[in-house]
Amino acid sequence: MPFVSEFSPLASLEAARPVFLMLMGISIVLISWRLTKKVTGWPPRILMAGAMLLALGYSVLLPLYEAGVLIRPAMLPYMPGADPVATMAWEVTKTISMNFGWLLFGLGLFLVSKSPLPARRPVQLTIVRP
Repeated sequence: MPFVSEFSPLASLEAARPVFLMLMGISIVLISWRLTKKVTGWPPRILMAGAMLLALGYSVLLPLYEAGVLIRPAMLPYMPGADPVATMAWEVTKTISMNFGWLLFGLGLFLVSKSPLPARRPVQLTIVRP
């Protein structure tokens, strides 16, 4: 791999990755909320549960891994002071959050697309003459 200095465009892409992940998690929640605003029942709840799990994974856990606050399990042999139980607990939390998040999000999108929409009012046109 070629040398990447701190002033190259590739270095700025690496620095922007946590911000992109946070924005992605927030946008998933906002888009899901807009999709489920007028739908009632279980489909919007499932969709929002998946979106919230994905927001936890994308907006909190993955940026913490990128920032080095949370340690990946592969790095445990190189960090003797790290707590392996906490490391594995965060890894399991991330795995469950992301996998169940995508599962519930996809199921919720499917169910919301099949659920009936509320009745619309008929459009009334009024002709105004000067």
